[in-house]
Amino acid sequence: MIRFIKCLATVSVLALYTSALANIELRFAVWDGDEALKALRGALNQFESENPGIKVKLENVPYNLYTQKLLAQYAANVAPDIAMMEPPFFQKFARRGALMPLEQFFANVPGFNIEDYYLPIRKAHTFHGKLYVLPRDIAPIGLIYYNKRLFDESGIPYPDGSWTWNWEPRDDLREKDFTWCMRQLTKKDASGKVTQWGFCPAWSTALADTIVYSQGLRYADNDEHPTKLFYTNPEIVKAYQWTTDLALKRKWIPAPQEITSVLQSSSSQLFLQQKVAMFQCGIWEVPGFRKALKPGTKEFFEWDITLAPGYRDPKTGVIRHGAPTGGSGYGIMSSTKHPKESWLLTQFMAGEPGMMAMAKAGIAQPAIEKLALSSPWIPDKDTPPEQRYPASRIWTHRAVKDVVFEPTADYWREIKAFVDAKGDIIFNGTAPIAESLRIGQGDADARLSQILKQENLPEIPWEYGGIGLLLAVAALFVWIYRPDRQWKMTTRERSENRMARATWPPRPRASTTW
Repeated sequence: MIRFIKCLATVSVLALYTSALANIELRFAVWDGDEALKALRGALNQFESENPGIKVKLENVPYNLYTQKLLAQYAANVAPDIAMMEPPFFQKFARRGALMPLEQFFANVPGFNIEDYYLPIRKAHTFHGKLYVLPRDIAPIGLIYYNKRLFDESGIPYPDGSWTWNWEPRDDLREKDFTWCMRQLTKKDASGKVTQWGFCPAWSTALADTIVYSQGLRYADNDEHPTKLFYTNPEIVKAYQWTTDLALKRKWIPAPQEITSVLQSSSSQLFLQQKVAMFQCGIWEVPGFRKALKPGTKEFFEWDITLAPGYRDPKTGVIRHGAPTGGSGYGIMSSTKHPKESWLLTQFMAGEPGMMAMAKAGIAQPAIEKLALSSPWIPDKDTPPEQRYPASRIWTHRAVKDVVFEPTADYWREIKAFVDAKGDIIFNGTAPIAESLRIGQGDADARLSQILKQENLPEIPWEYGGIGLLLAVAALFVWIYRPDRQWKMTTRERSENRMARATWPPRPRASTTW
């Protein structure tokens, strides 16, 4: 009988333990779009099959609402367990203690090595020496998509990643000079109207940033905690002026207003319509391009990618590359009740299983270097034909070492917005560029000064404040109850106090019926 009771107790405990495991649900927040969500769901199904005690609820939030909603959820103590993060805003959460530093979990996964991840994306998610986001992908914007048919028609060899740019076309370098290629690939009709542009960036500052960064210039003095801005640097002003002149004077690239108002299109659509020979963007355009350019259809043309041009320093002759970038990863919210299981999911989705799913869809370059150098990210003989474009995806790896992330301070986007607000008038030529950048930086400097002053305010000495508060309460107590003490009170005063206490509180009067 005793043995039966022990067995029954053991079974009951195991049943309760299994039931508890089965009830673990992890909430996983992302902002990814349709194609990426398909890849994520496939990877999550694999995770759940390998971890039967854990269920994952995928929560998709639009990017423009993502940060505000996540902060509100954290404040209300209803935040998800794991959340997608990126360098421009992860500090908002790290500073508030809303994210857990991840180093504490590394030893829990046999064979895990954080050094396997690309260094730039790791540094971009580090704050005060601690890694708060495990990188999932990196997205260099120093990539140029190009139309092979238009290159063939112009008699220009395909780019091999060795070209450089300069302020003026260099006829002696021909196809090795990006500026020369822009000019040669621009076509006009008899009336002078442009029928084919040589180049188009996905957005105006993509090219301007590339010109700035490849010269070794930066917009701020520090990535983690900027205190000074450089938008009025004459070299930066020159880069913005040159980018604008390419559209408004030379007409080698379409002006932003022309794209939206006149052509009623987008820069990516112009490339698909073969009105643009070269197009600068990140790799996330690939799924859309594959869908629109299917081999065998009338819309199809051969296309590929290459590395954005570098800048040859006229003094030293050294070629320097530099371009903006994106990237993202997953962080564990500090409010989670399941940190161990949250890390298990984070490491899975920001590890080989999750990265392979995204790489196969052509959406995201793996943040683990060895995965970005192998199939399915790099096409091979077994890659299905529709997934072989672009064939030269090896350039995504080469671009990583020269990527430049924006400053990651939680106030950077607020500061940068003052300059960005001048973007339309700058790139559409409706105001002088130097003056616009001066005004934009002036507004940004004023707000930055306020933020830095607030950071430098001395902390309130709470220990002294607490002592003062106790003394004040004690003094109030003495003042209120002093008449009840025997200090310097006459016999009559003591008698009146006794009578007052005897009649307090006053008895309620009897109710009256009307």
